[in-house]
Amino acid sequence: LVSPSTPTRFLDSLIGDVLTSSITILQDLTYTTVYITSLSLSKTPLPSKTLLTTLASHLNYACTLSPLLCRFNQNLRLSYDKKSRLPLLNALKYFVAAAVAVKGSGGRMW
Repeated sequence: LVSPSTPTRFLDSLIGDVLTSSITILQDLTYTTVYITSLSLSKTPLPSKTLLTTLASHLNYACTLSPLLCRFNQNLRLSYDKKSRLPLLNALKYFVAAAVAVKGSGGRMW
């Protein structure tokens, strides 16, 4: 997870793969957490839809991009350490996935 500054170990790669595979689950948990928290903090029966949607969308972007950029950095470091070009293809894959996530959001990240 701190791969640009330290060499990538097997455990780091495994954690990165698990986080990358669980992006949809993280998004669902984020929305549920925001909704339950806003219900408990709100004085009205239902929280405002715009606040809930805005906060959940910002956290969803973070949950989507963090694992992808983490794996991107891990592959760049792996390519540097092993002096191999093959991890660069994986880095490109994660970079393109992050770009698709940003573009799929309509370009309005924040």
